[in-house]
Amino acid sequence: MPVDLDQIAAKGLYFIGTSGSRIDDMRAVLSKVADGELDTNLSVGAITGMAGAIDGRHAVAARAIAGKVVVYPHLTDLPLPDRGCTRQRRFIPPSSRITSPVR
Repeated sequence: MPVDLDQIAAKGLYFIGTSGSRIDDMRAVLSKVADGELDTNLSVGAITGMAGAIDGRHAVAARAIAGKVVVYPHLTDLPLPDRGCTRQRRFIPPSSRITSPVR
């Protein structure tokens, strides 16, 4: 199902989900993170702002980025770093980009 990220951002909506893990598994992972036994930074593939959110979603779907893409909505002009992704980037004119936080 297609997801219109522009509408999600414009309406101030959030995605909330789960990995599908059992509660006991999540507790075990949380314990390892708290004890310094597990580095969660290893699961982050890229960091971007709103300018790169759609490209990030496409890159993950195309498996061009291994890991999660963290999107900081307040960093409106931060693009997705170019990591050799073969998908052509969609140009978004600066005037149509979100320039302030959605309230």
